[in-house]
Amino acid sequence: MTLKVALESSHITRPGSTLRRCAPPPDGLRNALRAKNATAAAAGGVRLIEDKKMDLIGGLKTEVFRPVIMLMVPGLVVGVPTLFVLQHYQPGLFDFIESHPTLSTFIGFIAATILGVLTYEFGTNIEAKIIDKCIEKKGEKDDIYATFIDDWYLFLRCTLPERSVAQEYISERVLYLKFELGMAAAAIPCLLFSFWAWKIRDDFSGGWFAVLVVTLIVVFLYFLYESYQSGKVLARLRKEILKGIGSPPKYGQA
Repeated sequence: MTLKVALESSHITRPGSTLRRCAPPPDGLRNALRAKNATAAAAGGVRLIEDKKMDLIGGLKTEVFRPVIMLMVPGLVVGVPTLFVLQHYQPGLFDFIESHPTLSTFIGFIAATILGVLTYEFGTNIEAKIIDKCIEKKGEKDDIYATFIDDWYLFLRCTLPERSVAQEYISERVLYLKFELGMAAAAIPCLLFSFWAWKIRDDFSGGWFAVLVVTLIVVFLYFLYESYQSGKVLARLRKEILKGIGSPPKYGQA
């Protein structure tokens, strides 16, 4: 009986033990703690859902914005003078566009996308045959770009466990580079189709054509120069990323 009373008491401890059986908290305090924990859990769940929604919206914006910048804008630059050429051979083209705006918008979207894809391929050739060659040549005088091609292949073979700040920045710079290459590539067929339209149309004056030619040449040179600058920035970024992750296998090695 005495042992039972001793165990049930909240103020008696065993000899040599530091454990003490404390009295349970009052019901009111227990309920308050439960309510506080439930509120915190609910708030954390709401924040988690909001974060997921923000990530989804941000990713959706990127996936929509990227093809518009890389394909649609250069495709429209090429498509505008092409439209005037087609209208000369099909006089009822503009009337059809006014009579069927929805269908015309859909067809124009498809046409701009196709022209944008062709322009994108032209831009990649400019990058490989002009931009990369210029950076390689600069590597003969500047050690930063001396291993430009090797760094590029090493970077392709990298596997990063987490998305770093450098990756975010390099993704943005690649988008800028593709847009600049696309605009530089679009200026050339735009100039050709503009010349075609000037030759076959009577409402296209020589003065406006001269202004357009100068503008397109400036646009081509400007975006070509900016593409070169973006290429150098990307080369430096890849080198810095490779410094942070070690030395992956070189090109051609397992």
